[in-house]
Amino acid sequence: MIDIEQSAISRLTAARTRLMMEFPFLGVLALRLPLRPADPDWCPTIATDAQNLYFNIGWIISLKEYEVRFAIAHEAMHCALAHFARRGHRESLRWNIACDLAVNGILMEAGMAKPVEALYDRRFYKLSAEEIYLTLPDDYRGNTLDIHLDANQEDVIDLAEDSEQDAEDPEKKPDPRLAQRPPRPSHSQLETLARVWKQRLAAAAQHALRTSQVSDHMKRLINRLLKPKLPWRAILSPYFVSLARGDYSYERPSRRESEFIFPRLSSRGSVVHITLDSSGSIRKKELTEFVSEVNALKSIVGIDITLHICDLKLSDQGPWHFPAWQNMDLPKHVPGGGGTDLRPVFDWLDKKSIRPDLLVYFTDAEGPFPDYPPDYPVIWVIKGPRQPPWGRRIGLN
Repeated sequence: MIDIEQSAISRLTAARTRLMMEFPFLGVLALRLPLRPADPDWCPTIATDAQNLYFNIGWIISLKEYEVRFAIAHEAMHCALAHFARRGHRESLRWNIACDLAVNGILMEAGMAKPVEALYDRRFYKLSAEEIYLTLPDDYRGNTLDIHLDANQEDVIDLAEDSEQDAEDPEKKPDPRLAQRPPRPSHSQLETLARVWKQRLAAAAQHALRTSQVSDHMKRLINRLLKPKLPWRAILSPYFVSLARGDYSYERPSRRESEFIFPRLSSRGSVVHITLDSSGSIRKKELTEFVSEVNALKSIVGIDITLHICDLKLSDQGPWHFPAWQNMDLPKHVPGGGGTDLRPVFDWLDKKSIRPDLLVYFTDAEGPFPDYPPDYPVIWVIKGPRQPPWGRRIGLN
């Protein structure tokens, strides 16, 4: 046992050294995780709690050298991106698959070769785990490369087939030399770990950029990872604030009111048109969450909203008008479920000679756009990787 354990540790140590030479950014991150052999009853492959790197001795011995490097880098990137602290209330298995797809895409973009069983899908290239989670088909299948310690135990049963027989043995006692499954950190501990890894990510980037081994491609990747990503609500908020109805006016009041001029609120009458993509790829839950967030902004700034719902054509039930004081609500039965065409609402506004102060379109953008942009601002809140030909794009991360 001791010999095979030392052999596994030697392979991991050699892999980290190779990472330092070939991918210094990833190597520096990997060095932050102390190596701990783990009990195979809970760890059939590899895992991390953002404090240690746990590994199954037999699994590490079975891998090729490049696969060991990939596995270590995989765990380090989960930590650097603070995936352990970003899950929130998302379903654990779906979230962990999304995290693996995000990390493996980054590692392959960096130039690493991946193990055959590692998840990768070109459709999710350069998307965050949150964006992948939203776009992931409900029937998507695949096992994560590692054990995610925020997952429920039943989520990793498929990965633990090799250790089922031992796990079913009631007489078996844990090996004290092997790490047991660590408890999930508290919320405050997760926040602290996330801050620590953010600092480590920046430090690893600085170290890597000082070396001559970093290619221009890797520099672009590092800059993208370091660039902060704001949630779409934070990006959309300034647009709503700029259109707020209430503003101070110093116009002379009626002589019957007062002879003095005081600043007072006046209404500009701004109107925002919002279009919701109701095609089959957009779920009712996502539409509801989007509307809820828009209502939060609406309640702060006080603007009128006209709502449109469209898949291949505009719903004949709409449009729906919501004054500044009224919450925007979805109809009980959201029409749609077909394909996507992004042109009908622009055609409708053109025929009605309506020029909104702003049009916000929530969509997957998987359909034809108008050939030319209109003469009013358009913001696309997009679920997925598509890029609009014009207008401001905000990713639904």
